[in-house]
Amino acid sequence: MIDADGIDADATVVLTGIGAITPLGDATVTWSRLLAGDSGLVVAQPALQRAGCGVVGPAAWFCASDHIDRHLVRRMGRFSQFSVAAAGMALVDAGLEGYTGDGLGVVVHTGAGGLIEAETAAGPAAARPARVSPLFVPIYGPNMAACQPSMVFGATGPVLGGVGACAAGVQAVLDGLRVLQRGDAEVVLAGATDAALSPMLLGSLVNAGALAPAGADPASACRPYAVGRAGMVASEGAAVFVLERLRRAQDRGATVLAVVAGGGSAGDAYHVAAPRPDGRGAAAAMRRALADAGAEPGHIDALVAHATATVQGDLSEAHALRAVFGPAPGLAVTAPKAALGHGLGAAGAFGVMVAALALHHQILPATRGLEPGTVDPECRFDHVTGSPRTGPLRSVLVNAAGFGGQNAALVLRAAP
Repeated sequence: MIDADGIDADATVVLTGIGAITPLGDATVTWSRLLAGDSGLVVAQPALQRAGCGVVGPAAWFCASDHIDRHLVRRMGRFSQFSVAAAGMALVDAGLEGYTGDGLGVVVHTGAGGLIEAETAAGPAAARPARVSPLFVPIYGPNMAACQPSMVFGATGPVLGGVGACAAGVQAVLDGLRVLQRGDAEVVLAGATDAALSPMLLGSLVNAGALAPAGADPASACRPYAVGRAGMVASEGAAVFVLERLRRAQDRGATVLAVVAGGGSAGDAYHVAAPRPDGRGAAAAMRRALADAGAEPGHIDALVAHATATVQGDLSEAHALRAVFGPAPGLAVTAPKAALGHGLGAAGAFGVMVAALALHHQILPATRGLEPGTVDPECRFDHVTGSPRTGPLRSVLVNAAGFGGQNAALVLRAAP
């Protein structure tokens, strides 16, 4: 049934809960610190420095046993601990603590899965194969990002655990939207997680020239869109969201944080690591997201950008934006990686969190450290700089891209 505002509450999917672990804190603390202009980036630990990495964004405050039974903690990789904790936070935030069964689905994607656990186990396994833990496979397996929350919270609906590189978080929310649209579940926990601050992964990124140096101020090492940007800063964490139909949320008196209006995906088919210089794949994903949401480019008020602070990545995204929104896009642009770092598989989920909270509170956080005079001329848009910008915000687009040419975009709208 369509109401007076043209909204079909039986078909519309909404976001009613957020759980997060970021370098700045949980979802509530992260949001307040983003608005305050804080940074979660710090000097890397010695093992990472030996791999050439000078600065990272760790979720150092997180203690798994504060959120998960200590006996279960030992059976999980850090990335799964993040996803379980974030899922539990999201259920509480949505007022669905204790909700279980066939109506509850889980869609949690990742980038690297249990890479740090694999790296730790590799040496001892080579020396004494008979001592390899029989739990290594379920600790390491990337699908455990979704399977562990399903077991902990009794979700017997669809359980989907995918690997989507740095587009994983946006793709997971899009996949969760499709689960609900098909009627396969009543409630879906959707999001992404990664815990891959490992010498192997970061050493590879150092050798590829992708990581920013710590410089004199590690907290400001990540500078999306700035003329002097020098690369990305890797971080860790998770963000998981409760998705359900609007009618269900209304019937139980839930707070609707945002409407999940539509999304789209596309491939670059170009390179194993570099984005297409013309941004064609990202543009295609954005256009599909707009079409799926029934939106025109002029309907979008803001973009939560992928904005890795690599020269290639930012320029590619800039070309994609102009391809979709015209030569002088009017939408406001914010780039949370300046404060949160690049959460790898969780990065897109961090972006969805920022978009949902921006719509709920009607305010956009500024891109930390970016000033009008420092913006790359090729990336000149309506950047939110200096201090947060208040609304009105009706629709926000989240963009994400990953190695191998995976692109995903999501349109969120303000609650009706």
